[in-house]
Amino acid sequence: MKNKQQTDDIDSIYIYPKEAYRKIKLAQKMKQPAYLFGVTGIGKTTLIQQVLKGQNYTHYPVDKTRPEDIVIPARGGIVILDNLYALTDQRDREAYAVIIEKLLELPNVWLILISRTHILKWLYPFHIKYVFLTIEEQDFLLTKEEQIQYFDMWSLVFENRQLEYLWKLGQGNPLFLRIIALRAQKSKNVRELDSAIEQGRVDLWDYLSAHVYEQWNMELQEFLMETAIVEEFDTQMATMITGKSNVERLLFEAGEIGNFLLQKENGFYYYKQGFNCSMQRRLQYTYSDAKKNKLFYNAGHCYEIRNELHKAIKMYDKCEDTDSKARVLITNAREHPGSGNYFAMKQYYLALPDEAVEQSPVLMCVMSMLQSMLLNPEQSEYWYEKLTEYARTHKGTAKKEAKMRLMYLDIALPHRGSDRLAEILKNAGTLIMNRELILPEFSVTSNLPSMMNGGKDFCEWTKKDRELAGSIGKLVELAMGRSGKGLVSLALSESFLEKGADNYQVAVLAEKGKMQAESGGRTEQCFVGVGMLVWLSILNGNIRDAEEILQSFQKKAGVEAPQLLPNVEALLCRISLYEDEWARYQTWLTDVPDDKDEFQGMERFRYLTKVRVYIRIGRYEQAALLLQKLLYYAKVCKRTYIELEASILLAIVYFRMQKEWKSLLQSSIDQASEYHFVRLFSREGNAILPLLESGDMYWREQEYKNQVLTECKKMAEFYPAYLEDGHTSEISLSQHALHILSLQARGMTIDQIAALLHISPSTVKYHCRETYRKLGVSDKAAAVSEAKNRKII
Repeated sequence: MKNKQQTDDIDSIYIYPKEAYRKIKLAQKMKQPAYLFGVTGIGKTTLIQQVLKGQNYTHYPVDKTRPEDIVIPARGGIVILDNLYALTDQRDREAYAVIIEKLLELPNVWLILISRTHILKWLYPFHIKYVFLTIEEQDFLLTKEEQIQYFDMWSLVFENRQLEYLWKLGQGNPLFLRIIALRAQKSKNVRELDSAIEQGRVDLWDYLSAHVYEQWNMELQEFLMETAIVEEFDTQMATMITGKSNVERLLFEAGEIGNFLLQKENGFYYYKQGFNCSMQRRLQYTYSDAKKNKLFYNAGHCYEIRNELHKAIKMYDKCEDTDSKARVLITNAREHPGSGNYFAMKQYYLALPDEAVEQSPVLMCVMSMLQSMLLNPEQSEYWYEKLTEYARTHKGTAKKEAKMRLMYLDIALPHRGSDRLAEILKNAGTLIMNRELILPEFSVTSNLPSMMNGGKDFCEWTKKDRELAGSIGKLVELAMGRSGKGLVSLALSESFLEKGADNYQVAVLAEKGKMQAESGGRTEQCFVGVGMLVWLSILNGNIRDAEEILQSFQKKAGVEAPQLLPNVEALLCRISLYEDEWARYQTWLTDVPDDKDEFQGMERFRYLTKVRVYIRIGRYEQAALLLQKLLYYAKVCKRTYIELEASILLAIVYFRMQKEWKSLLQSSIDQASEYHFVRLFSREGNAILPLLESGDMYWREQEYKNQVLTECKKMAEFYPAYLEDGHTSEISLSQHALHILSLQARGMTIDQIAALLHISPSTVKYHCRETYRKLGVSDKAAAVSEAKNRKII
């Protein structure tokens, strides 16, 4: 138990939130009515008490004060009406509306109103007439630096990762920071601090549960808990999950009592992360298993109706509904991997017992495809053989289904490469034309802006592109169904592009293929046409045109084919690398899959973009590791184009790391020259040019060499900063951090810097750690040296 002195010391620990303090002082100076709102514990009342310390004011918590007890100060003064959100009775609101209007009319009264949400609807007429100065929740949050200063006042020193985690959890919420500080006081080491943080999270939820949630009516509490099981919802979904018919009224009530319910432009609602977690926790110990399972089933059913199968199966998994899970898995299996999310749902497929899989040709097909995607060719062929046996031993519809799935696998299995693919597609087209077979959904592109490097690698076809287009083009388009619309034109366009053919011819074919795909085809095929036009613009130095073309398509894809968006954004990132827009590609890097996780072949385009960002920012080791994974994938799945692209990038990485790179690049030149692939090199412009000009490379054809070098030089002129040495690149350091680094460079110690800048040593250490991390070093000497190399100081 703390004594009075300890309590007084704790109560004196306060940091003014800068924006909220600025606004309240402005309102005080102008005698403008102020309206403060935010979640409980954000510091609304505390701020007023701190600002008005030593001044006379009257403070009325309206949930504990009758309207007739409010004193109207005839001579003026400061009046605070707190907890306005608690006025839910219409008669109370009307009584307080009269009082508020009287206070607003008095010239010498400064009125302060405090609530938990945006200006309440019954107060809005006063806001229109008298214009409240609004201090919102965001204004009360502390900055990262203020968070550190706050912990300094408690004499607490957290590691950098802990500070980042705390920021992620609380975003500078003062109540959360106070709870953490109280928990962490007795911690003696890093492990105990970690424990204190996790316990502090629970303390916050318990506080909210006891001091906030219990004040709400039971129906509203139930509604909030029940809808918190999903990330977002609309009124229809909320009705299906909860079974309530008065959802609109409950949403209105939720909006009146707090600022935790938010709405997107598309009309969907969602809760703030902390609130969502606390509601889910409350649900766990409030509802019975049967009642919770009913909610999960309702949510799963709603997702299934909306064809959001990945979300549906998660809900069915929570309520352990095996039949519904199997139904969803089979429905999902009928989609191609690009839209079926095979990889994302792999845990559910792999958990199926073999006996259950063997009963369904659809499941055997998806298991063969999934194992191939996981780079397990033996397991993939095992299920292919099982499906073959099924087709041999069954009749009628079952046999036809199995044969259709086998034909699909013959075309689509990643590890089989493109061997015999022309013959297989020709046969499939003939069978379809004779109405003997219908192929299931098939992705030619795997959601990439490429046909050659899409669902399969078609490098070999480029050697005979015109001949194949004339001989089997129509049959292939027929075999691919809707995915075949525009296929021949787009394939020729990409083949010509890669070989450095006439740009006008490439553009004409790309536009033709795109228009054909737009007329009853698939949006993913349109992406290929857009990709060709984007690359043409980049290669011709028209980077803005490239960006506008892609951004226009991005809007279309967002509506018609959202599965394309990750690769659209990756291509936009590639454009930002040419422009060397540091902030854009750094931001993109934080949103892509962690390459330390399990390798996903479907993410290859984003992986290769990520490699380029790594090269640009000087993270060569990470680039090399990811490229080695890509090369292994290329070998297993016979992806010639990926092998060439990854090898060229790895040669650039090794060149900068001063490792052996020549044999790698020579092998790439030899192989690429077989296909006359020019753009593989010229896309890398300034990054590859020094290697190609070293004079040590052997070229079989002088014409091919001249074309590659000419285009690389042109690209280097267009984009001189593209993938330039990451060790000379800029990094984002605040002015405060730069000042500290400069003082370190002059030989000053942590304590000397802290005294000079009037901040704590802990704050200085925090800035130093952040700077070291961004520079990729571990100590002061290395940081100063690296900063000078980068010309930062």
